[in-house]
Amino acid sequence: MNILRALLGRHAALAVFSMAFASIPAHADEVADVNALLQAKRYDAALAKVSASLQKNPRDPQMRFLQGVSLSSMGKRSEAISVFTALTTDFPNLAEPYNNLAVLHAAGREYDSARVALEKAIRADPNYTTAYENLGDLYLQLANQAYTKVVQLDPNNANAKLRQSVISKVNGPALEKTPSDTNKKTTPPAEDQKTTITAAGQPEKEAVLAVVKEWAHAWSARDVRTYLNYYAPEFRTPKQEPRPAWEAKRRSLIEGKSKIEVTVESPEVSLNDNRATVKYRQVYVSDNYSSRERKTLVLRKYDDGWKILEERSGS
Repeated sequence: MNILRALLGRHAALAVFSMAFASIPAHADEVADVNALLQAKRYDAALAKVSASLQKNPRDPQMRFLQGVSLSSMGKRSEAISVFTALTTDFPNLAEPYNNLAVLHAAGREYDSARVALEKAIRADPNYTTAYENLGDLYLQLANQAYTKVVQLDPNNANAKLRQSVISKVNGPALEKTPSDTNKKTTPPAEDQKTTITAAGQPEKEAVLAVVKEWAHAWSARDVRTYLNYYAPEFRTPKQEPRPAWEAKRRSLIEGKSKIEVTVESPEVSLNDNRATVKYRQVYVSDNYSSRERKTLVLRKYDDGWKILEERSGS
């Protein structure tokens, strides 16, 4: 499984059910109410209830923890990071805030910061299995990235290819490359010949396709935070609307569905320096709507990976 989804999945479970602060006085009924609101995805109401409680007891670690969870659930990543960081300062022996801090760093692909936070969680609680598992997943992701780079620089390195293949299979379907994916070749139009992937560029093609598949998986899982993280800071919104308005609309559309399935079929990738164009057939199925259309994604490579610059339909 991709490291980002793994961490966020555990984060969601922790957000609702963690009661690791039982030895510290807290208002159990208020905590239960906030947890219920979080489960119902009523994040604004949860945050309001937390804020009211913190006015009475500003140092309550449970409520501060749930404040961070509420903010992160609302997509306010930087504010949530500030809350969890302050918690780790005031209560350095509590492991859960470090773990959720790692979740947020991983969501921003700040893997080194995520590693440091998980190591601190383990020092705080040597029996905290979630942090160990997250750390293992994180190392797998970093190893996969390293071996991908080796293969990109040295396509004939058989040892690196073998290790990359093993790690990809352990990580799961989101990163796994099947023989048909790896070996499939397309015949591009003549004007695209200069930018189409060659055998030497195959690892970069796989990296682009992995991002597209992970993006589609986050969409299908209705994991809005992860889904939006795949869009570049300078993403061109379809109708040139302000980015916050577009994100709010996407959040409402995605969270308003009880089921979404997005499938990427027959993708074709072209590269041009640090840009990639992916043309594919998108199959979308939700509660009461389905579609099948041609889509084009334009991605740009950043220090933390490929992100979507532009999204077009019917091309």
